[in-house]
Amino acid sequence: MKRLFYTLGVLTLFLAACSDNNEIAGLGDSYDDFVSAYGEEKNGKDAAVASFQDDYILAMFFEEEFAIFIGLDFEATDNNLRSMGEALESIERFMPDDAVKESEETEDLGDYSRINIRYTSESLASAYEESGLYPLSEDDEPNQFMVTISEAMDADGYITATIVLGHSSS
Repeated sequence: MKRLFYTLGVLTLFLAACSDNNEIAGLGDSYDDFVSAYGEEKNGKDAAVASFQDDYILAMFFEEEFAIFIGLDFEATDNNLRSMGEALESIERFMPDDAVKESEETEDLGDYSRINIRYTSESLASAYEESGLYPLSEDDEPNQFMVTISEAMDADGYITATIVLGHSSS
């Protein structure tokens, strides 16, 4: 049994080292960073929403230089429903490394609910200030972002996770 785990561990490390693409792009990164990390974008640079990996990753950019919104559509994958933990883990890779959770609330929307988690990040604030972006709303600071995880209406699980610059909810 130990030999099996050892072999699987070595194989995993080997495959990770051989992978062409271990790059990650997330909130605050450029359109080109996303193309490098996630492959060809199907909608074209001029589209309002960029689509990667067969519509699994959706992103919006400020002048192609700063990702202000990232959405994960789990329904575009073979595993179309996720647990809360899986959904959060999926979206966390798009968050700044220095993200600090500020608050969490659940919104009951009748047929389904969504969880809003507010974060701050000093590295995001620095990147934001360097980008020349204007404030998205009077209530938002450049170091704020929000993660929203939405529940499926007719099934037990979560179908989307989004991350957006600012704390204002839609």
